[in-house]
Amino acid sequence: MRTFPVFFSFDEGYVTPAAVTFESLLSNARPEVAYELFVLHENISSASQARLRSLVDRHGNGSLTFISVGGGA
Repeated sequence: MRTFPVFFSFDEGYVTPAAVTFESLLSNARPEVAYELFVLHENISSASQARLRSLVDRHGNGSLTFISVGGGA
């Protein structure tokens, strides 16, 4: 199986559009392709992260990692 890393950057306000994007990407992927999805973020709630992880896990051809880039200045 080939694996492709894909990076996203968004905040809590874009969780629903991201869910649509993840669903479309994973639903239309070829069987021999898996996606490593990485989300760079500052403020995505635990509940939203769980929602997105559940969506990705349902497909079985992707993984999802959240990377917090917040830290303030």
